[in-house]
Amino acid sequence: MKYPSRSEYCSAIRHPKIAFRKTDPVSKRSRDLDPLLVNGRAVEKTAAFGTKTIWSASGNFAIVFKYETPAPEKTWAVRCFYRANYNVSRHYQNVLKQLKKRACRHYFIDFKCQTEGIRVLGKCYPLLRMEWLDGQNLKKFIKANLGNKKKLQQLADLVFQLAKDLRESGVAHGDIQHGNIIVVEEKGKLALKLIDYDSLYFVEDGDTVKNSIKGLSDYQHPLRKRLEYSCLAIDYFPFLVIYLSILALAEDKILWDIHNLDDREGLLFSEQDFALPDRSKIFTALSFLPPPISTLADRLKEMCRFSNFKLISPLDFVVAGRSVSAPPQQSSWAANPTWGTTQKQPRRKKRKNKRTANKVERWQAGRKSAIAAASQAMGKTLSSLKNRSPLFDRFAKQSQNPPEPEIQPLPPPEVPLPDERLAWDPRPSKVKASYQKEASDREAAIPPTSAIVKVSSSANPNFKQQLARFAFNSLETCQTLLQKSTEAMRDLISYLDKKR
Repeated sequence: MKYPSRSEYCSAIRHPKIAFRKTDPVSKRSRDLDPLLVNGRAVEKTAAFGTKTIWSASGNFAIVFKYETPAPEKTWAVRCFYRANYNVSRHYQNVLKQLKKRACRHYFIDFKCQTEGIRVLGKCYPLLRMEWLDGQNLKKFIKANLGNKKKLQQLADLVFQLAKDLRESGVAHGDIQHGNIIVVEEKGKLALKLIDYDSLYFVEDGDTVKNSIKGLSDYQHPLRKRLEYSCLAIDYFPFLVIYLSILALAEDKILWDIHNLDDREGLLFSEQDFALPDRSKIFTALSFLPPPISTLADRLKEMCRFSNFKLISPLDFVVAGRSVSAPPQQSSWAANPTWGTTQKQPRRKKRKNKRTANKVERWQAGRKSAIAAASQAMGKTLSSLKNRSPLFDRFAKQSQNPPEPEIQPLPPPEVPLPDERLAWDPRPSKVKASYQKEASDREAAIPPTSAIVKVSSSANPNFKQQLARFAFNSLETCQTLLQKSTEAMRDLISYLDKKR
């Protein structure tokens, strides 16, 4: 079924005499689709620059209008659907039928579902009408009471009781988040109400309801996206996330500003925190808070790693320290018909690892081979030093206090300069020729490399001896460094022996 768009609903509800009235094409008689709404009007709000627009709030599947009626004088919430992957009328008729016999029905708002509720562009579409609820959503209420630890603790207790009552009544909301929990405060007493019943699930439905609505990802387990059919466990994880967030903000209100909750869609946690809990900053911050916050954070972190969605425990189980036992697999029943009895299974003997038994011996053998390799390398270096040339032996005798030779600086080479200077000719045909001549004169003025070598040899006759002395000193420095590195290696091996 194709539904109208949000703008088409806004245009239609401006004219209630047309939107909530239908004319029979055969008898040409008109009838009211909703006798209350046909005489009312949609509430308007003042937008930017003084323009007035209709008050509305839209979600993934529906848009909600604030509507006033004169008789009775009430404010209503009119919910119109612009997208749905299920039969809206059938679903809400089942919701009305199931909620009448539930003990948790006081958490839900009474509503009326009309198959033909509003007319848009000549066609009728389903509509939900419920009383307008004056209150704040969960996130706004927490922000307004950040400094009131007592009130936030009371709110956490109400969330705990809500999760327990829904589980014991066999009901799952399916999209638990801060926007679908309304906090109502009357005469100093707090009460919680649930809205948005598109994904409501009852235990009698079994595995027949598809998990088409995945919920807000900042509250849902990573496995929720791959869940094919709905079950009671779809509310367990988000209730724990909300309960833990309220307790943490009641204990340390600075967490709100540190993690910029005003700019985030959820509360303390995000989808990335559940996907990578070991790298999450909020899990690290909660681990330093006193229990039960740190304990619940560890349990939530453990749940994020579950690969079986049915292993997630309810909120009252987690607070009490209980857990859900893992259901047996089908293959286990077929292979072992006596599953669940007290029959003891034989233990498998652990095989000893032969490699770990000789760990000390292998370490000692490796140490000996390292010492032998170092000694061999040192011996080769010393033997190569002994077989040096006689020129180095002659300078080795003078290595006690060698006289510092007087190194005379090399005289600058005599570069002949051209006697004639090029005259500048402004004519274009002569410019290129003048440049070529100037470049050839410069190349002729640069002396060759052989001339520099001859100049250095003639200026300093002991040049070769100085070069040999420099090479000998460099070789002695290398020998000293090699000896020191060998001593350091021996010290390291002795230290490891003592520590072992």
